[in-house]
Amino acid sequence: MNADGSGANQHWKDFVTAIVKHSAGKIQYWEMWNEPQNSFFWNGTFPQMVRMTRDAWEIIKSIDANAAILSPGTGLERGAARFTSNYLAAGAGPFLDIIAFHGYIQGSCPNTPPDTSALGPKISDFRAMLLSHGADGKPLWDTEASRGRTRETCLTDPDLQAAFVAQAHLLHWSNQIARFYWYQWDNPSWGALWSRSTGTILPAGIAYQQLYQWLVGASLVAPCTASGTLWSCSFTRPAGYRSLVLWDTSQSCNNGSCSAVNVPVDASYTRYRDLAGKVTPISGQIVPVGTKPILIENQ
Repeated sequence: MNADGSGANQHWKDFVTAIVKHSAGKIQYWEMWNEPQNSFFWNGTFPQMVRMTRDAWEIIKSIDANAAILSPGTGLERGAARFTSNYLAAGAGPFLDIIAFHGYIQGSCPNTPPDTSALGPKISDFRAMLLSHGADGKPLWDTEASRGRTRETCLTDPDLQAAFVAQAHLLHWSNQIARFYWYQWDNPSWGALWSRSTGTILPAGIAYQQLYQWLVGASLVAPCTASGTLWSCSFTRPAGYRSLVLWDTSQSCNNGSCSAVNVPVDASYTRYRDLAGKVTPISGQIVPVGTKPILIENQ
């Protein structure tokens, strides 16, 4: 294949045909590339990437009409999102069913932990870029993200890791991200939820379990909002159930101790749940809110 995208492109066509036939319908979603904004993953031209996407689209759809094609997963940072912008400008849009991104919110050692509050603005910027290319109507998936590489973020406190898992998933839902793939279940360097060495679920994994119970089957009333450093998300379920998730980004945790502020809540709320699964009755319409989200319920 030539730099302008012309040529037979036969090696790629043969590879795509073979792997789609080999998967025999077991793979439904095909992401075209991994983080091509990094030259160590991709060093070709935009016309070449568009041509490869078009050829893959035609082959995959001819073998499995129900399959879906995703754009290459780039980061949300402007430099990374610029690749998606240039890729769409080069004509990739008609061959994509879903737009992918990698939603890492990177902190830096030793004093700047990753802050999920940055997620919403970055997604908004990414959506604005998609709108400029007429691709804003396609589903938006985060196909790889977590708290990041531990040695780069220094987010080693188990309570802060649990807080990050919960905040990140809440804000992905709030920002209408259709799917979010966490990276990585058992990788101690990248967002582990489970320990290879002990075979046990980590506090971050327990937080994920609790969040599943909080959210699956619930309806988000409105996007999560912040008043200063206090975040809140409202949910409902059938039979008059209402819940409120609260967390405060100004609070922190260290060696098993987490700070909190007392926040007044409506008298209709009777109890709250934490990310460890503990249920506590509300006394005096006051709840302690820290960086780890809690779920306040009316029944």
